[in-house]
Amino acid sequence: MHLYQEFPPHPALAAHVACLWTGRALPAGAPVRHRILPDNCIDILWQDRAPLGFVAGMMSRAHRVETAQPTLTVAVRFLPGAARAFFDLPLQALQDAHPALDDLWPRHEAEALAAALWEREQSVAIFHFYNTPARRDGMMRFSPTLETVMINGLRTVKYPVADLERAKAWFTEVLGAGPYFDQPFYVGFSVGGFELGLVPDGTPGTAGAVVYWGVDDIEAEVARIVRLGATEHEAIQEVGEGIKVAELKDPFGNVLGLILNPLFDPAAVR
Repeated sequence: MHLYQEFPPHPALAAHVACLWTGRALPAGAPVRHRILPDNCIDILWQDRAPLGFVAGMMSRAHRVETAQPTLTVAVRFLPGAARAFFDLPLQALQDAHPALDDLWPRHEAEALAAALWEREQSVAIFHFYNTPARRDGMMRFSPTLETVMINGLRTVKYPVADLERAKAWFTEVLGAGPYFDQPFYVGFSVGGFELGLVPDGTPGTAGAVVYWGVDDIEAEVARIVRLGATEHEAIQEVGEGIKVAELKDPFGNVLGLILNPLFDPAAVR
């Protein structure tokens, strides 16, 4: 199996970059084989098996790729001809070639970019180059600061209720256990490692629940999603024990909750 997905570049790179893409080869008893057709583009690829990166030059013919071991690839694809701003050699010299990135750039720059790229868990596998290219020695380089998609997974679902005591008793019966956190302003139940919360404000109803997705840096993630078109619904607030929450409204009118919860324990998830 080969999983492939494309992502648009940041507007600052749109004049140079066609897309960012990820691929995951998952051999199941036999090598993964796929055919790549010429597209007149040049790509930089980083793989967990070649973390410093390499360049795939323009192809003069179709290539067949065979992968025998699980491999994650993260890549940037340049628009036709646009890579000349990033490499100090004629692009024709890269045709059908796959040189290491540190053969074309100073090694410390290739290492810095790779380190920033792989600093998060490779299982996330989705990266956005939110940076403006920097010009060094007459050539363009990517800044080694990359911003990754930082939503990690579900953490909390919050339900507004009109009668907190009644709702607490009802959910205790439904869930088979009482709350681990019980205050007049919030009641929290632990459910399979996640949290079901009750709040005595808001409007109960079929659209009343708010789902909170986990993040590692809530300030950076709020800023990133606002740049993508969301608006602030509820500002970041600390709710105790280092836990921070925020609510954004997506471009379609839905509420997107974010939570930074240092107490979340992935080992408790079932």
